[in-house]
Amino acid sequence: PQEPGPTLNTLTTFNSHIRTTHMNSLRSIILFFAFIIAFAFIGCSSPPKEEEKSAKDAIQAAQNAEAPTYAVQEWNDADSSLRNAEMKMQSKDYNEAKTLFTVALEKAGIAKLAAEKNKAELAKELTKSKESTLAAISHTRSELDKERKKVTKDVVGNVEAMIKEAEQGLYDANNSIASGKLNKAKETLAAASGKVESATSYLATAAASKHTKPVATVHAKHTQRKKK
Repeated sequence: PQEPGPTLNTLTTFNSHIRTTHMNSLRSIILFFAFIIAFAFIGCSSPPKEEEKSAKDAIQAAQNAEAPTYAVQEWNDADSSLRNAEMKMQSKDYNEAKTLFTVALEKAGIAKLAAEKNKAELAKELTKSKESTLAAISHTRSELDKERKKVTKDVVGNVEAMIKEAEQGLYDANNSIASGKLNKAKETLAAASGKVESATSYLATAAASKHTKPVATVHAKHTQRKKK
């Protein structure tokens, strides 16, 4: 005997089950993509707090290394990037803010390294400058001792005063170096060096004029001898 085929009710139930399963699958897919989109949106729209903190810490480290003084250009670049990032944060452009905080972090590191390098080089330069200034002072004192009895007391007094000013400048420069004010020490040493050079030149000029007899005086003495 022939088996009975599916009834209308059976087909209706089967089709309904298929539609339900399809709708559930479609909902799952839609929910999945909605979740992905929402996650991406939240990730992009959240304030980049971690990047902000890292950038500000790096800026502080560069400032502690005295980058504003010894790496001016590098510091300005880093500081400008940080300010721009903060402006983007205020306008809620978090993607751009995140990028700029990362840039500020990198530039702050560059500024810190540049400051440390420049300070080390300046310290070496100051050491050489101190040695040369001290040697110049010693040389000028030696020359003054040679010419002391050949020049006037005024000349001696003026040269000694200039030497003392140079020595004071050297002392002040050492204090500036000890307190970390290297740029100030450089300026002070330059002034001290200039002062001792002036003293040396002044003494040499005075000594030369003392040793050289004026032509008129020589001629007058020669004429007097002839008359006798």
